[in-house]
Amino acid sequence: MAGYHLNFTCFKCNEKSLSIKVCENETNSYIVKNHDMDGVLQVVCPKCNEIIIVINQCLQFEIYLQCAIERFLTADYAEAVFLLVKSRETFVEFIIDLLCYEREKEVNLKQNELYSSERRYGFFAGLYFARFNEVINFSKLDFKIRNRIIHNGVYPKKQEVIEFGDNVVQFFYQVIEKIKSEIPTDVYIGYVYSIKQGKIDTYKQTFEDKKVQIQTVSDVIDFFTRNIDGIENFEKLCSIIEQNNRMLAAHSIDLEASNRTRRQ
Repeated sequence: MAGYHLNFTCFKCNEKSLSIKVCENETNSYIVKNHDMDGVLQVVCPKCNEIIIVINQCLQFEIYLQCAIERFLTADYAEAVFLLVKSRETFVEFIIDLLCYEREKEVNLKQNELYSSERRYGFFAGLYFARFNEVINFSKLDFKIRNRIIHNGVYPKKQEVIEFGDNVVQFFYQVIEKIKSEIPTDVYIGYVYSIKQGKIDTYKQTFEDKKVQIQTVSDVIDFFTRNIDGIENFEKLCSIIEQNNRMLAAHSIDLEASNRTRRQ
């Protein structure tokens, strides 16, 4: 399970409070941890008992990265490395799908026996070279750290995780910069949007016969739509997540204090 924060409000309670002219701060506001790895959470509003599906619109590799950062911030360094590896793997899958999407092709990695790590990265490197006429640089990607943890029982040190996280994040920026400079904007933004909208459509269809709220949120990491001043490293992204968590926690405390005062 993931461990980052999200903030959302029950629409039904919000509408009710506004209709009886209650201050809008009376509405339910939730700080959520423990999303699943698809960025989807199902909760029941404690006031009106209505089911709420909250969908994080970040891409899956971004969600894994956020989860890795949360684990790092709690000093769970081994789990942070596992999630960084998973983030990198899902990023590679995303880029493969994007490059195929540009060619109006689809490739099922599992069906074509390309899902093993080595074959996946090899296929990615081939597509990257064919599209950009450039060999992707894997030299800084440490493929051994995960094996040291799993097979040798070596628990990583904080600085090792920072360095590994830096390499993963720089790899993301390297590839994304190439995509943004050489692939038409409407192509990559169109594909990103189709993935995000696909999540929403899936859950709308799943619950079309039930009274369920479908809500979407965007978390603080979004590589394709955020304006980034320079290249951010792993520690910088950690500080962004940590600051966001503090802001959400402070908002939750202020809101509860305001509601408690009003009820008294």
